[in-house]
Amino acid sequence: MTRGPVRVAIFGASGYTGYELLRLLRGHQGVTIYRLFRENPPYGPLEALGGPWAHFQGLCFEAYEESLLEGVDVAFLALPAGSAAPFVPGLLKKDIRVVDLSPDFRFRTKAGYEAVYGPHPCPELLEEAAYGLPEFFGKSIQNARLVANPGCYATATLLFLYPLVKEGLIGQGPIVADAKSGFSGAGKKPTQTGVFSEVNENFRAYSPLVHRHAPEMLDVLDRLGAKGVLLRFVPHLLPINRGILATLYVPLVRAMGFSEIASAFQACYEGSPFIRLLPGGVLPETSAVRGTNFCDIGFVSVKEYPELVGFSCIDNLTKGASGQAIQNFNLMMGFEQTCALLGAPLYP
Repeated sequence: MTRGPVRVAIFGASGYTGYELLRLLRGHQGVTIYRLFRENPPYGPLEALGGPWAHFQGLCFEAYEESLLEGVDVAFLALPAGSAAPFVPGLLKKDIRVVDLSPDFRFRTKAGYEAVYGPHPCPELLEEAAYGLPEFFGKSIQNARLVANPGCYATATLLFLYPLVKEGLIGQGPIVADAKSGFSGAGKKPTQTGVFSEVNENFRAYSPLVHRHAPEMLDVLDRLGAKGVLLRFVPHLLPINRGILATLYVPLVRAMGFSEIASAFQACYEGSPFIRLLPGGVLPETSAVRGTNFCDIGFVSVKEYPELVGFSCIDNLTKGASGQAIQNFNLMMGFEQTCALLGAPLYP
């Protein structure tokens, strides 16, 4: 166990994932929130901003300066793609461990990253970064200097597929991942398609088959030994604030009943505190995980056919981003994985 409070800095602290980090870390008894950096004014006391920020008295937003890193133990980078990586070499040189919530270190290779996001400023660190899904890569996360927090869609999809990959149960043909997300996944920056009248009472697909989380998923599946998997990923936008429900249509190597598939999931996730396998007839829903770090999993199998319809449900801001980042932080710093992460869902 780490001695004394760990002093953390949050880069991009004024965004949705930054706020979620702040909300959860305030309940972590092993943490001191030491620096909160935001990219643009206003700076100063959070309570002066009113609204939800008024609950964080004694904390201040600051403009980043290297000298302010003195005394920081761990940095959370809640920044857009391409904005986080330039900070990382300097942070590591100062022996500051990093949990990066951006996509900047999720790929193992420069070619893999640049095919999706463009030039990488420090590709020499890609191979070092641990992919931050604790249920798969817990041991490498524990010893890592740099953890790449997964994408929200990737988290929901991979957590369902992993037991099937591990047990060699995926058959020939494409996996179809049909995922729906609340609008907070798009971030706070306003866009023409993001205004209330465009989102409310509306439902639409976007980036079908070309969403940037699909190559990330394939890269991780390859690491897990599922080489040559065909994945058809189609995301949709729900008129809700937060939550992801992924429905997956998976070919199996043979027809299997519910109990056999359930046994594979139970064996795989035994001891995983944030995976909840739902009993037959009970299906995941976003309200059950809203504001939590849990992933609820359910499925339907047809005994006569080698196929499976599965459901994986998370909060995109928590298990899909900031909660998972804290779970990774806990592993890195010797805390229990569940520290600050066992709160009940937001209700209603």
